[in-house]
Amino acid sequence: MDIMIDNPASRDLVPLELLPVIDHLTNIYTEIFGSRLQSVYLLGGAVRGEYQPGYSDLDVKAIVRDKEDGEKEKISQIEKQLQGKFNIAKIELDAYDLAKLNERGWLQFYILIDGICMWGEPYEPTLPLPTSGEELAKMLASHILKQYNRVYEMLENMKSNPKGDGFDKWIRIYAKKTIRLGYTMVILKTGRYTQNSKKMIERITKNFPEIAESIARLSQYTNNPPLDIEGFSSLVRDAETVREVAEKYDLKK
Repeated sequence: MDIMIDNPASRDLVPLELLPVIDHLTNIYTEIFGSRLQSVYLLGGAVRGEYQPGYSDLDVKAIVRDKEDGEKEKISQIEKQLQGKFNIAKIELDAYDLAKLNERGWLQFYILIDGICMWGEPYEPTLPLPTSGEELAKMLASHILKQYNRVYEMLENMKSNPKGDGFDKWIRIYAKKTIRLGYTMVILKTGRYTQNSKKMIERITKNFPEIAESIARLSQYTNNPPLDIEGFSSLVRDAETVREVAEKYDLKK
């Protein structure tokens, strides 16, 4: 089954008020990496016309030649310092080492389909991108399922302390990964791919009504994590429903 890719990402859709923020973040990356900085990418809702001030995340990634030890921690510290500086729910910063990126097909696909190069030299893929719905679904699901159990275990350990440090972060990651699991099933079923959230939910509802309600509830947790045990338990039940259906489709292979 050939895959149809609906790619809504466009530089023209980036809100004008974000451009000074992106320039600021680019300057920070330049200070950290110097001449090793190859490019800066903006990803997510900000390039799809889905950005909501004060509610949406801002996801800005650097691609770097010869990333050094300790630089990830430096970026993490800067990320914490920036929270609250702008009217942005969460700023997500990270740097991809070019050599490792060249070995990760799923990450190359994500950057090229859901990202826009805002500074520097655009990234050129080194691995063949998926040409069928099945190839894409299994590539994405393989990556998601490898991390799913680890995230689930962390959340279970934090269940007794839902207001503890880092809880919100892992809830968000958990919900997003589970939603992506649902979407890989839609790709496998339809051979169509998009990062447009509204279309994603519509296709899940049409093709997998047994998990549609769970996906819809999980979506709210990507920006509003539950603050109580009852809310946490509900999230876990919804996520398990999605995973059970995913396993029936044997997406691990």
